[in-house]
Amino acid sequence: MTTQVFQNQATSQLASGIVSTALSITLNSGGGAKFPVISSSSQVFYATLYDAATKLLREIVLVTAVTGDVLTVVRGQDGTTAQSWSAGDYIALWVTRAMVNNFVQQAQAQAGSYNIATDTGSANAYVAVMTPALTAYPAGMPFTLFPTNTNTGASTVSLGPGAIPIVNPDGTALGSNTLLASGAYPMVINAAGTAAILTGASQSLSGTGLATTGDVKWRPTQESITGWVGDTSTNGFTIGNGSSGSSYANANASALFTWVWTNFSQTQCPVLTSGGGASTRGVSAADDFAAPVNKRITIPDMRGLTIAGLDVGGTTWWASVPVTIGSSTTPGSIVGENLHTLVTAELALHSHANVLSNPTHIHTTNAELPGNISGTNTGGAFSPGYNFGVGTISPTAQNTTITNANAGSGTAHNTVQQTMLGTYYFKL
Repeated sequence: MTTQVFQNQATSQLASGIVSTALSITLNSGGGAKFPVISSSSQVFYATLYDAATKLLREIVLVTAVTGDVLTVVRGQDGTTAQSWSAGDYIALWVTRAMVNNFVQQAQAQAGSYNIATDTGSANAYVAVMTPALTAYPAGMPFTLFPTNTNTGASTVSLGPGAIPIVNPDGTALGSNTLLASGAYPMVINAAGTAAILTGASQSLSGTGLATTGDVKWRPTQESITGWVGDTSTNGFTIGNGSSGSSYANANASALFTWVWTNFSQTQCPVLTSGGGASTRGVSAADDFAAPVNKRITIPDMRGLTIAGLDVGGTTWWASVPVTIGSSTTPGSIVGENLHTLVTAELALHSHANVLSNPTHIHTTNAELPGNISGTNTGGAFSPGYNFGVGTISPTAQNTTITNANAGSGTAHNTVQQTMLGTYYFKL
């Protein structure tokens, strides 16, 4: 990439004549100092040769070096033809079409047209032609790549001078699905001569704060978000390649497929056939994902679940909590319940309000009462005689009642706090 340099009213005469193939021009003494200083190989300027006699002949040259009073040039530029010139003819720094065309117009600046790289290559080997064409990769040059293919791993880009690696901001190689077809990816040429991507989705980007494969976010909506998949199905959300028949069937699901396949068990996230039938994990995630196997995998089912930390370092927060899948120390396990029916052992120590019924009462009895009294008088002494009637005592039975005050139904009670519902999304 070259930079044009300028000088006001730069004009001098040729100290000696030149032929049409000459690549250097010697000026009159002191003439070189009138022209711009070229301090690096990337700096140039355009100059115009014209004849002293008629001032009608013209040739534009590109000056690439100034050494004293000698100019090193590229002949016949900007639509002109190289020709012979005589001593005394002039060379001047005039405005030329090529000079003005290199100025960026407002519309071009807004569109960023000089930094657009539209891919014409293939996955992992991207190719684009810059305007103007690059001859080297200057450190710090920004550009935006528009890939036509999704990458599957480490990738390169060629903008003219040759293929250079595309790397993450930390200098590591790209992971799969970092560049998605039809996306737009700002990059910059770094000091190492590689193209550093400024955004992406590979595992190595986690340290930069960018979302990486397997990251989760929650939104109070149910929508389609580019680069993310959400559990919006009725029977578990599955992912796989374009022939997998899954809920999300796309080649760019391979990174998330591998992440789920590697980090979750078959019980937690079952692998299914392309028809949705029961299956098992194969020799590798890549083999299960690719044709002709075309399996699908169920992403973690977050429906009806909240998230919490597992037991680590000897903690036992979840020791007595019911476990649906896994254990309290296994990531991705499911514990707890939404409804719960109390058992006797879970009741607080308590007493019941009892009612004792003890009515006031009497007993009715039958007694033996005297019938009559009689006696005899013998020798002046009276001897009484008794005649008792026969009777019985019949007691009446009475009851004492204690009544317990019972309450409750035994219905399972709600254990869920008031909660806003939405959708969990996983990063591809």
